[in-house]
Amino acid sequence: MALQDRGEVLREHLRKNLVEEKQLEEEMNVMLQDRRERDERRRIAEAEALRRNQAATIIQKWFRGYIVRKRLKKKKKGKKKGKGKSKDGKKDKAASGGAKKAKPASAKKKK
Repeated sequence: MALQDRGEVLREHLRKNLVEEKQLEEEMNVMLQDRRERDERRRIAEAEALRRNQAATIIQKWFRGYIVRKRLKKKKKGKKKGKGKSKDGKKDKAASGGAKKAKPASAKKKK
């Protein structure tokens, strides 16, 4: 009889272990599903951040180009005034700067 009781006890432990194993397996499946969903949300968020970053970069490129073109256009208009040759064929003093150019330091006489 002791052997039969021991077999019953072992069977009971086996049933408990099987039930516990099923519960743990279900918990693990739930955790894995949560992890997959979290990873998918993170992947979508990263893709969205990348898309926004690229869009901001394109806007910045466009704006910087606009500013540079605007400044160049302003510079070009400013250079046209008062430069070039006068009606008599001689250069304007405004175009040449009106002042003599300074000699480089190497061209100066040493004492």
